Amino acid sequence: MYKVYQTKIGDSLESIATMFNMSLEDLAKLNDLTNFQIGMPIIVLNDINSWYKIYRVKQGDSLYNIALSNNISLSDLIAINGLDKDSYIYPNQEIIIPRDNYKIYVTKKNDNIIDVLKNFNISFSELIKQNSNIELIEDQLLINKI
Repeated sequence: MYKVYQTKIGDSLESIATMFNMSLEDLAKLNDLTNFQIGMPIIVLNDINSWYKIYRVKQGDSLYNIALSNNISLSDLIAINGLDKDSYIYPNQEIIIPRDNYKIYVTKKNDNIIDVLKNFNISFSELIKQNSNIELIEDQLLINKI
């Protein structure tokens, strides 16, 4: 879902947001942009439109009900949206949900590549094709097209 982009000469926050199909607001939410400098790494969305669909929160929705109705675990829904279990959601808020043909895995402390491969039941080469940056740090989001 996310990747790190190394800013270059000529980049601006606006050009980066446009390049990754993001709003400035979303770019700011993912990064501390008070000290934007060329050469700094920033977090950007990684092809969100093909992996995720946008869900607009309705009055009375809860994270649990949204997760249940979209066949995703509550912990995964929370992780991919940068929320925590006590986060308040409000009507018209947009959250992302994996598309039906994608499975996600949020890495856990001390995970190794074998754990990820077993979870997805795929080969290492297939995992690499679908996830360009695998660091196995806690809470890294990995995907697998089913």
